[in-house]
Amino acid sequence: MRGYALVSQDIRRLIFDGRLITQLEILDKSPKSIKKQEDVESRIQPSSFEPVIEDKVFILDTDVEGLFRGCSTDTIYRNLLRLPKRRRQEVSISDGFQINVGSSYLFPLREKVRLEDSERMRSSPKSTRGRDFIN
Repeated sequence: MRGYALVSQDIRRLIFDGRLITQLEILDKSPKSIKKQEDVESRIQPSSFEPVIEDKVFILDTDVEGLFRGCSTDTIYRNLLRLPKRRRQEVSISDGFQINVGSSYLFPLREKVRLEDSERMRSSPKSTRGRDFIN
């Protein structure tokens, strides 16, 4: 459905049901777990969820075949591994990273999503994080 966004209650339900997998530990009430719950809650907006990027990035060579487009029958990571190694370079960004014009980057997210066969998901480049990074 075009233009459809989940409300915050739906996002919380996806987390509770284990379909949006975060670092959240629902049943554990330790101080460390409560901090994780607060962190996740702060990233739930009225109609969006702000994901966290991993500490690595894949630099993609798109000069030969154009943009990287995954096959919808497999995960993005599996599609990425199908590329020849010379077309994908994995780099740590834990000490900082500079984005260069003319290069393509794929930033893995810490969160994972379990979709039903009939469901699809897409992100908005107009979200808060989308404005922070070159699309």
